[in-house]
Amino acid sequence: MFATYFVGSSTKDDRPAAWVKAEPVDQQLLLRRNPERFFVPPYVGVKGWVAVRLDAPAPNWDEIRDLLWDAWRLSVTKPSGPSDHPDPVI
Repeated sequence: MFATYFVGSSTKDDRPAAWVKAEPVDQQLLLRRNPERFFVPPYVGVKGWVAVRLDAPAPNWDEIRDLLWDAWRLSVTKPSGPSDHPDPVI
């Protein structure tokens, strides 16, 4: 799993949010850059996951797409040789 969507008790303020897998350093950078939009989700936050609120005025969908893409890349099995699969066109 590389991402999930939550609304309700798991987001601590009942706002819709996407939780995405991230490197711990990326989590910290996002939190410092925009603490109103990003937060550490319960349970998985200790492993570097970051949550992005989706109800903020004018969500940056390009940024959200990039976060999801990075999360997916962290979740796939690393190939032992050169990549046989090019990056998909999004």
